[in-house]
Amino acid sequence: MKLSTLSGFFRAKQGLSFAQASLIFAAAIAISLPFSDPGHHVDQVHWRLCPADESICDAPWLPGGDANAGYNDGTLQFDVRMSDEDHPSAYLSVSPAYHDYINAEFYSAADELIGSSVRGDTQLDEVVSAYDIEQTTLSVPDNASRIVLSIRSVGGLRGSISLSSVDEMQSSLVRNIAIRVSIIVFIVLSGVLGLAYGIVRRDPMLLLFGSYQLSWTVFLLSLSNLLPVSGVASPFFNHHLVGFGAIFCSLVGSCLHLVILRYVAPSHRILKFVAVTPWLFLGAIVLYVAGFYRPALTVNVLLVAVTALTVAIAIGRARATHGLAGLFLERTRFFYVLLLTIMVITTISGVGIGKQFSLTYLHSVLIAVVFGVILLYRSALEQTASERAARRSDVFKQRKAWLEQRLADQNTLTALLTHEIKTPLATLLLMTRNQADALKYRSQLKRIQRVVDQVAASGESEEAHLRNKEPVALSDLVEVVVGQLELSDEQIARLYYSLRGRTVVTTHRFGLSTVLSNLLDNAFKYGAEQSKVCLRCWRRDGKVFIRVRNTVPSDVKFSDPTDWFNKYWRDTHSSDLHGMGLGLWLVRNIARQQGYRVMAKRVGQQVVMTVELV
Repeated sequence: MKLSTLSGFFRAKQGLSFAQASLIFAAAIAISLPFSDPGHHVDQVHWRLCPADESICDAPWLPGGDANAGYNDGTLQFDVRMSDEDHPSAYLSVSPAYHDYINAEFYSAADELIGSSVRGDTQLDEVVSAYDIEQTTLSVPDNASRIVLSIRSVGGLRGSISLSSVDEMQSSLVRNIAIRVSIIVFIVLSGVLGLAYGIVRRDPMLLLFGSYQLSWTVFLLSLSNLLPVSGVASPFFNHHLVGFGAIFCSLVGSCLHLVILRYVAPSHRILKFVAVTPWLFLGAIVLYVAGFYRPALTVNVLLVAVTALTVAIAIGRARATHGLAGLFLERTRFFYVLLLTIMVITTISGVGIGKQFSLTYLHSVLIAVVFGVILLYRSALEQTASERAARRSDVFKQRKAWLEQRLADQNTLTALLTHEIKTPLATLLLMTRNQADALKYRSQLKRIQRVVDQVAASGESEEAHLRNKEPVALSDLVEVVVGQLELSDEQIARLYYSLRGRTVVTTHRFGLSTVLSNLLDNAFKYGAEQSKVCLRCWRRDGKVFIRVRNTVPSDVKFSDPTDWFNKYWRDTHSSDLHGMGLGLWLVRNIARQQGYRVMAKRVGQQVVMTVELV
């Protein structure tokens, strides 16, 4: 098989491929197998599940030194028969250490009862020793050859039996303390670092990760039995700390999964179910506090398994979006789903499926490593993206500053040129006042003057200088604008003007006069001969409107009204008319700056321009 073909086999277009999913499941099973069947120094061990009253038990004995009955209100019994080689094995160990009640009956070779011992977290006179880390240890009489154990628990009803000598117990003690303390210290450090980094980065995902790790710390401390052994807490308190800590860990973990799923797949359908799970775990905590221990723990285990499986499916099949979240999902999907699969395999042992007794500590380490790595990787991705965005922003700012300087230089040159043109232009207008052909000359000079004024206004519009506002009465402004246009008597006769209501607005006087002047100038310039030009001003609903309506020649074909406002745009039929295509562009620019709304439409052969003043 070619390398490219093999690579394609393990790659999916969207989500995990079948090969990747199979690899995840196989890896999760392989990790759990070494912890499923711990060895025992016992010649013969059998177990059976009895009702709460074990005296009426008739269940058959099954071979094996470890059993898992899940969350059960019955009694788990072990029948341990020792050979001569088991002595001097002076201690019998029962793990895990959080059982409510353990009753051990010791029998001689003649099957006579020679002693008994009652242990358990709910026993008021319970005394723990250093040998009780992660287990309950009972001293075995020298002449005992058979032990019958009866175990009850509101938690998972499970047990693993082993016999050890004093030397083996001491060696096991050192090993257990070293392993448990090392794992707990590692979990504490990961939690503290997650919280600190989350506070610095203001990242809720890292804050939840840190909280999740610290809640795991409390749970592992209680599960290891280190608190009662060190005298920090009583066995009774530690017993309930195990149950409460397990549910609280699940609550914080569900919040973390929810935040991650919202980040990588915000529109996924499973998100609605995952969003409900924190409230369900909160309900389990309420049940536990109210004294319904076994129902609360059963609900917790089922919810953890279902939530982990649901999130694994959602993450495994989620479509990677474009951007940072999609990149994060694609590069961390495999390890996240692997972690979730291991969580499912670990958790289902709580309902009596499998014997993964020791996976809890491996589970905690994997959570710290996998979550820590993928969240730090996400943080690194965001940091890289932030740095790139900052560099792009700097480049954009430099280019913007350069363009603004070029524009300022251009506007300065425009202002200088228009100023230099206006002075001789005013002189020419005065000189031609009394000449015979004054009207013809002044008409051309006025045309030049309007072009100069529009270019000057264009520069002011680009620089956004139209900021000084004042009350402006439209009736007065219309008279001024019409006077500045110097319309002929024939044009004035065609102008129909109406004003209704109080039409005083607060705006920039020059800007509004430019808008009005350009609209009227275009109406007369491009309108049909002898056609009316209607100017109407009115107030409605607190707003002032200006409307200019004119009729164009019948042979003119209309273009798209949106083109009329483009800079330097002129229609084909207006090529023989004077103008630069700046009039309506100026109207649009001034409207944007002043907050006006300009609307253009055609009704038959009529052009209607409406300005809504705020």
